Amino acid sequence: IEIIAKDDIGTIIESFVINISDIPEWGIVDSAITDSVTFIIEATLDNKTIDVDVDKVGIYINNSLRGDGPILAIDNGKAYASVAARYKNVGETFSFKFYDASETEIIYSENKYTLQASDVISSFVGLDKPYKLIFK
Repeated sequence: IEIIAKDDIGTIIESFVINISDIPEWGIVDSAITDSVTFIIEATLDNKTIDVDVDKVGIYINNSLRGDGPILAIDNGKAYASVAARYKNVGETFSFKFYDASETEIIYSENKYTLQASDVISSFVGLDKPYKLIFK
């Protein structure tokens, strides 16, 4: 996509190109879904540099983004995030992705989590002990 900025008389004042193929598919959270549960996440990545406030974790149901949040802290090679994930029903299964901004790359986790009634009552998953994710 080429973006051209012009002044009032049509003179080009700035022009630049954005290659949309370099932006990975992440998704947009459906704001019509109002129920949510917050995941406290401890993420481990193989051989990756993790950047606080830049990299993020996404939570999905059937490839539909239900919530995402930035990495808030790093401790001993583990990244921590708090992500509110929207859901429609107890029993839905969440999957997880990690966005590595420095590499413009999405990394998938094999972890899956099925929402339980007790999660809905407490509104948290991993509050006492963070929910552990491994991204490879």
